[in-house]
Amino acid sequence: RSSTVVNAVAREMLSGLQAYSLSGTVMQIGVNKLRIDVPYLFGLSIPADSDLRVREVVVVPGTEIFAETKKIDAQFEREVAAYRPGVGVSPPVRSALLPVRLGDIRVGDIITVQANGSDLKQVLEITASRITKKSE
Repeated sequence: RSSTVVNAVAREMLSGLQAYSLSGTVMQIGVNKLRIDVPYLFGLSIPADSDLRVREVVVVPGTEIFAETKKIDAQFEREVAAYRPGVGVSPPVRSALLPVRLGDIRVGDIITVQANGSDLKQVLEITASRITKKSE
């Protein structure tokens, strides 16, 4: 009964909001699937017994998978020195994205999942368009 109430409250709190990406910790790895624990959504803690807490991520042939890595200081400093603010020009960032394979993701990794602009807040099985493994 309490988990039914928790789920109803969680869904009500999230109504009207849209989540185009979710971040969570990899709990299990299967064949072209990941199970992730999503403890927060919109900065709000999702109760452990909520059905919104655990999500299945399906990896299809078109899924892009990246690992976020920290740039070496010298490279970042060169980019900062060369940066000239302007319209449509983004400032340098400390991290870079490197293409990786599903096999490079491990249990315990933190990942962010996107699904072609879909609202993911209440989707329990997500067909991923992009997965980004966060740097350690």
